[in-house]
Amino acid sequence: MLKGKLLLFFGICCILLFGGNSCSRRETGLLDSVPSDSTALLIVNWSSVKNDNDLKLLFTGNEFEAQTRRFGVESAEVSEFVVFSDNGTKAALLMRGKFDRREVVERLKSDGWSEESNDGTKIYASGDDYAALPQNGVLIAGTRRGVSAALQTAKNSSESIQNAVAFKKIKASMTGSKSPVTAFLIAPEGTLEMADAALSVTAGAMSLFGLGAIGDILQKMNIAEGAGFTVAHGSKSQKYAVNLCVLMRDEKSALVAAGALNMMKSLSGMVKTNDAENLQDFDFTRKEKVLSIKMEMPREALMPANKR
Repeated sequence: MLKGKLLLFFGICCILLFGGNSCSRRETGLLDSVPSDSTALLIVNWSSVKNDNDLKLLFTGNEFEAQTRRFGVESAEVSEFVVFSDNGTKAALLMRGKFDRREVVERLKSDGWSEESNDGTKIYASGDDYAALPQNGVLIAGTRRGVSAALQTAKNSSESIQNAVAFKKIKASMTGSKSPVTAFLIAPEGTLEMADAALSVTAGAMSLFGLGAIGDILQKMNIAEGAGFTVAHGSKSQKYAVNLCVLMRDEKSALVAAGALNMMKSLSGMVKTNDAENLQDFDFTRKEKVLSIKMEMPREALMPANKR
């Protein structure tokens, strides 16, 4: 079923991304269709990523190419895509590109997809899989709830993720170049499990590359509401510039975490070890309850172990 494939695809993306990597400030009109209650979000400028083998490996780009063909679209026709999910069955893949709506509909029907209606908008179904083409060059595919939510949100942009408080605070703290991959994890109201899980995975990845102390501090705080990552090719060969933004529960918590990070960096300058040198190669800022941490990580920290 598409639901399972989309959630698996997105899960792989998030594990890899939040295992020590990536996000961006790439703006996309597709976000206008992402519901405000989404808890996981991946945004990819496919025009750039499809020609970057490292970034394709980073979030299993080959899996995406297989998905596009399933919906009658060739990946070469896609310029950008977004994947979103909530904690339940609301999940969808949104694509924008140079593909013709009429041709895609014909391909879907020839593959056995049936036509239905969703509040006056034509949608196409194949088992538990659903797809819609609200305009030329835009395709939405996913669970029925996911596709329906995306179509409804597009009609009322005030309900989009771009107006969610946590999303806006994290995104406003992201810095750097226009990286082609963006990822967010936002804890649902009243719960912190998802953000805590992201920090736990991040701490483990950092420990492998002499940056474990940073992850340990954030993980032990155990009070994050959400997190976002940016990644771009760094100033040195085989390194990536990473920006980790963490939304803490309150400003006091962020202040305590910032103090701990500052002390750790100061102490690392007093010793001469590889780990200490790695810890010197990071900077951080705090704006109210958002911590923004910048560092350079080696390629090995980002790539799946079996594909380095």
